[in-house]
Amino acid sequence: MLILFSAQFQRSVNLLLSDPVFRDCVDNLSIAHRKGTHLISGPAHVLRTLSDSLQGDAAGTFRVMRQQRFDIATFRTYLCTYVVIDPRRNGDVLQEKVGRQTLFHVPYGFFARYDSVQPVRLVCEDADDKNLLKAALKAFLFIEKGLYHGLSYALQGFGGGGSSIADQFRDQSEQGPTLAVVDSDRDYPEGNLGSTAHAALRMEVQIGRHSVAAVEVLQVRELENMIPRSLVEMCLVQTDGAEARRRVLELCEKNLFNGKLAVRYLDLKTGFKRRHFLECAAQDKKRYLQEACGSWHVASYCASEMRCTAHGDCSCVYLQGLGELNLLARAAHNVDRLTPQKLSELFFAEANGSRELWATLARKLFAWACASKPLRV
Repeated sequence: MLILFSAQFQRSVNLLLSDPVFRDCVDNLSIAHRKGTHLISGPAHVLRTLSDSLQGDAAGTFRVMRQQRFDIATFRTYLCTYVVIDPRRNGDVLQEKVGRQTLFHVPYGFFARYDSVQPVRLVCEDADDKNLLKAALKAFLFIEKGLYHGLSYALQGFGGGGSSIADQFRDQSEQGPTLAVVDSDRDYPEGNLGSTAHAALRMEVQIGRHSVAAVEVLQVRELENMIPRSLVEMCLVQTDGAEARRRVLELCEKNLFNGKLAVRYLDLKTGFKRRHFLECAAQDKKRYLQEACGSWHVASYCASEMRCTAHGDCSCVYLQGLGELNLLARAAHNVDRLTPQKLSELFFAEANGSRELWATLARKLFAWACASKPLRV
């Protein structure tokens, strides 16, 4: 993550060097930049004073920061979020909106603990989510390598276990900068957020004064709704059983993986039948399902009324659920073996209707995870 010394340090940096808490902060940040876990910069005078006052690797690292300062200043304009260290020992973490950017203002005591400069913590619902997100980040850096030349990224992932993701988010944020990415679990675009997203957002508010942390709610029902069709077809080859392959292929033919708005909130895991549609009380949801599935075949005897007596008896299947096929796990396994170039062809192909969603998400991930490349000083 980009971490900047505030311009206010220009008046106080010499005095603060006698404060052991500030010295711990400076030492930790030099290690973070040198090891490639974060990206550190600041005003020229502050970096010069620190490089002249410190010794050994720390001094050499701040000299390198001085050389990189202008490039980092350019990178900063493209980042949606970064951290600014203020010349105060303690106090709350303050958020500031500057245009489209979110700035976290922290006291220098925030980085006095070594844990706080470990790679940014990415909290997801499980390891498959984490692997797919990291693959999208690799793809993004490949297509943007000209813009972010000389930079890398550092992330450590943690699974939240669905309903416990809010607690995991809280626990990890106590250690250092943390980003949680959660499914929206919406039934339709204007629908209510699910309980997991609600809990994570409530936790974000509760810990906001003490943490550099944020929650990103996906603009789809679940991450499965964003998987590009070309990646689904790659998984299809490895799907066991003719019936399972038929079901996945049928969803591809129905354009359920084209990334368009009409399919972003369908329940691909559970699926649904005509009875679900006819009993739907929310008119917005009913219109959404009708738009998404209106052209699909429905048994003629069920066109005007329900002949079944329960959901389990309904034979008018709109969407056969894919839950037991573990599509997300298969996708995560596949991307783990692909080159950044091949990943970019999957996530950001013109034919992929979700490419803008992936680009927005990857851009946010990079803002949190950006780091210098490891240095030798």
